[in-house]
Amino acid sequence: MRYLRKIKGITRLDRVRNENITEQLKVKPILTLVEERQLGWMGHLLRMDDNRIAKRVYEARTERKNAVGRPRRKWEEQVKIAAENRNIQWRKSKEPDKRQKDLE
Repeated sequence: MRYLRKIKGITRLDRVRNENITEQLKVKPILTLVEERQLGWMGHLLRMDDNRIAKRVYEARTERKNAVGRPRRKWEEQVKIAAENRNIQWRKSKEPDKRQKDLE
């Protein structure tokens, strides 16, 4: 926001809300951009070949002792929440798509 305020020439003393500045400059909120990139990467991961390193790391599950307190949110859970907010669903199964079966 500091950068956007400098572009607009507004200081905090002017008491202009952040939402108004982002609307005037037509800038997406940073959270929206991050979620879009996460969803894009998840799409790549789901389409990747099983022998790719990124796919193997994503599917790897480690066994470790649970930490005390509330469990931290996993990357996959965050992506699911972002997808649900946009009414997007994906299958994690390795079955080929029905459209691919029809094409064969």
